[in-house]
Amino acid sequence: MSRSVNFYKEVNIEVTDYGYGCEDRHIEYKDNHGTSWSGWNITKLELLFDKYTELKAIPVIGQYTEDPREKIVDPCIMSKYCSVILEHTEDDAVNEDKDRIEYIKFMSDNGYYISLESF
Repeated sequence: MSRSVNFYKEVNIEVTDYGYGCEDRHIEYKDNHGTSWSGWNITKLELLFDKYTELKAIPVIGQYTEDPREKIVDPCIMSKYCSVILEHTEDDAVNEDKDRIEYIKFMSDNGYYISLESF
């Protein structure tokens, strides 16, 4: 199963509160360059981020979370995380996912945030 991966400059989230703990979120991405990656490929990337950086998971924007903008990683920091991972050329997992890591770094270097859609 694949998941949506969004690269964007800005996100607007409108929350409609229906009461009794029920709410709906409308998410609008500005300048979105969305794609999709398999769940396994995302897991492999997150394992590398967890292994070599402070990031434990790629942020998720979805209907059932607190305000997700608090979890979004600044593009400059994400770019540095990618650089740190790419330095580990001895790690077969890094080499296997090098193209995706370089893509995240490229988009981050151009000021794009990254997040996943919830399931």
